[in-house]
Amino acid sequence: MHELTLVVNGSYSLSTPIGKLGLHWQVEGRLTRIELPSTATAPGRSRPLGGTISAARQSAPAPPPAWLAELVHDLERYFAGEPVVLNDRLLDFRSATLFQVKVYNRVYKIPWGQTLSYGEVAAAVGSPQGARAVGQAMAANRYPIVVPCHRVLAAHGKLGGFGGGLPMKRYLLRLEGSAY
Repeated sequence: MHELTLVVNGSYSLSTPIGKLGLHWQVEGRLTRIELPSTATAPGRSRPLGGTISAARQSAPAPPPAWLAELVHDLERYFAGEPVVLNDRLLDFRSATLFQVKVYNRVYKIPWGQTLSYGEVAAAVGSPQGARAVGQAMAANRYPIVVPCHRVLAAHGKLGGFGGGLPMKRYLLRLEGSAY
């Protein structure tokens, strides 16, 4: 006989200058993803910090983790143009490969207003020929803004790709003072 486990997930929609960001977490309190406006499955009105519950049985809203209010405040400061170091300790990397985690840890450390190329990130994580693999890791990044994949560029300073589209990448870089 199999036991049923109730999986509780919470979500919060945050209004920003680029549109609604979806912040999603699991009951154990880890952030499972940030959805950019172009990829959010349910853009719309902001929700209070109570979140929602997704499970076989629905009851009360999932209580927000203690860190959510701080993350929301820091993201608001970020979008106001204030250099903010966002907390990466809350990220749930269980679905990431070891290489992706290495890449995300390196990209997380790119300072506000600075950029690196895919090749520079690859070399920094011990894979000097791995620029394409870094690009794939950036495409799989579930935590844009916190893991600032918009700060990673293609060779020769070209923008490269971005899940939210190049206009959004350009906006984020300009917000941070880059000349894109």
